[in-house]
Amino acid sequence: MLNVKIMSDNRAVLQFLPVFFVLLIQLMSPSSAYAKDGMQQQKLVTVVVKKIRQDQRSIPIDVSGRLHNKTEIKLAFKTGGLVRQVLVDEGQFVEVGQLLAKLDLEEVKAAVAQAKAAYQKAQRDIERIARLNKKNVLSEQKLQNAQTEVILRQADLRVAKFNQKYSEIRASVAGYILHRNIEVNELVQPGQTVFVMGSKNGGWVVRAGLIDRDIVRILLNDRVEVFLDAYPGISLDGRISEISQVVDTGSGTFSVEILLDAAEIKFFSGMVASAIITPKKRQKLFYVPIEAIVDSDINEAQVFLYDRSTGRVERVPIGISFLYQDEVAVSSGLEGHHEVVLSGVKRLESGMTVNAVDQRGFQISATGTSN
Repeated sequence: MLNVKIMSDNRAVLQFLPVFFVLLIQLMSPSSAYAKDGMQQQKLVTVVVKKIRQDQRSIPIDVSGRLHNKTEIKLAFKTGGLVRQVLVDEGQFVEVGQLLAKLDLEEVKAAVAQAKAAYQKAQRDIERIARLNKKNVLSEQKLQNAQTEVILRQADLRVAKFNQKYSEIRASVAGYILHRNIEVNELVQPGQTVFVMGSKNGGWVVRAGLIDRDIVRILLNDRVEVFLDAYPGISLDGRISEISQVVDTGSGTFSVEILLDAAEIKFFSGMVASAIITPKKRQKLFYVPIEAIVDSDINEAQVFLYDRSTGRVERVPIGISFLYQDEVAVSSGLEGHHEVVLSGVKRLESGMTVNAVDQRGFQISATGTSN
């Protein structure tokens, strides 16, 4: 009986062996590979992608600066000396030719008198030498030397009188005294700035500094909207009137001058101003949403790009031109690419196959069609 039972058990095992081999073959068959691929498909990272847009825009530039009179004139004495009179104060309006200040003229007058006496002596000498020359007592060379001496002394007298004339300062234009740098009895040096004037008809400008990425975007006569802190809610029209070609080593920026249109408000030199420049020059750049940026620096960043032909993403560096609202203007790195990853970037690695969907949530197939 025992032998029969053992034989029965062996026959049962043999009966199940074909089933086992069938299952093994099925697991190794292509259909099982499809199932495996389906499991992998379910594990793919889902990302939202968006088409990269290329556009030409005139992007406004925000700057800040100070208000100045367009024509600021520095006035100084031709000679040095003690200040005898100061006749105007800062902020005062003056007419053309109005006397502003003068030096003590005693020393200057003495110089004029000395030069005049030397000139008169030279004239007397040449008259005497000329008479002697006619009598052949003195040579022709001595006569020529005497003539030269007269010319020299006459020039000295003109210089002395010129210095006397410019030992006082008069307004060269009608305008306002912006700065006064002297007091009575103060000793000043020749050429030292004692007044700064602003011309009445010179107009007003805002001087500001632009970084190198912005200075290349503007042109002369670009329109500007200006706001002064002193007049909230009022906007002034202006235009770019000067563009510096050399960087300011102190600030590291390029100076620009914005000439304001005439306005019925009172200006003061040094007022704080802000401005919005609208360049005429339009730039053709790539634009991607700011949320697509992975890592960023001042001028560089990285994004993940999606390739429909492979279903993979690639991490690439890009050059940033500037930020505008919720977008990044890209100057390099996106040539030949069409779509950028917006979300899910933290879980991505370059070369990874992903499950891509558009912003509405529809899946994007490798053939470029949306389901």
